[in-house]
Amino acid sequence: MPRSLSTNQIDKLGARLRAARVIAADDRGLLERLLGDHALATAEVQQLLTERLGLETGSRVKREAGIIEKLRRQPSLPLSRMWDLGGVRVVRDMTRAEQDDLRDQLVAALADPTVKVLDRRASPRHGYRAMHVITQAQGCRVEIQVRTQLQHYWAELIETFAGVWGRQVRYGEPPDQPDMLIAGEGSVTRAAFLELLSGFADRIAAYEETVGHIDLTERTLGEEVSGEDRDRVAVARQELQAVRSEILAVFRPMIEAGLIEGSSP
Repeated sequence: MPRSLSTNQIDKLGARLRAARVIAADDRGLLERLLGDHALATAEVQQLLTERLGLETGSRVKREAGIIEKLRRQPSLPLSRMWDLGGVRVVRDMTRAEQDDLRDQLVAALADPTVKVLDRRASPRHGYRAMHVITQAQGCRVEIQVRTQLQHYWAELIETFAGVWGRQVRYGEPPDQPDMLIAGEGSVTRAAFLELLSGFADRIAAYEETVGHIDLTERTLGEEVSGEDRDRVAVARQELQAVRSEILAVFRPMIEAGLIEGSSP
């Protein structure tokens, strides 16, 4: 079933949403129709991935507040080009090479000539890394996020704190009340903690790149992995664990104090 709004209708709706201080009832109704279309498209893609690849996936449709925020943050972006209105997520404990393999499997299974692949590992956005595959169903774009467990863990941390300290932190901007001290071992400000999270993203990337090098060597070259390479992995793992421990020293008390929602990792 094709989507219920034309590209012209969608872009005019986006322009009104971007400019409005209060969303008109008619425009809210149109937005609900648009999101309903994307919900059906997302479900279709999710079912396809389950049937053809046996994947366990999660899904979501973008919320009104997130749409308006993105329209205002990117004033030249037409609503019809907002490709993440509908999203499917695949999270696995995998190496980068396995992430690449899964991307290729997705592209083949989708059999969509319009499919687009965005490698957010090569071009991270404010620390965020993942592989995105953009496909089309029922006239709607659907974004498939393919994340390793560590990439997903970092992204969820950022989402958690963005919900408490302001959505702008997702885009590398300072949090609300940046100099406020937060709970944990010792004293750390919100701004300093986000710097720590940024470093955590880089450490995750370094670790996954090191493991990926060894994985590629074993799989494609058939070589014995050198002791030097194994030492690099061990060092990267130790560094990653050190940063993770620093973050959790602050994260756990905030959960236990009820300052943020979540289960203590």
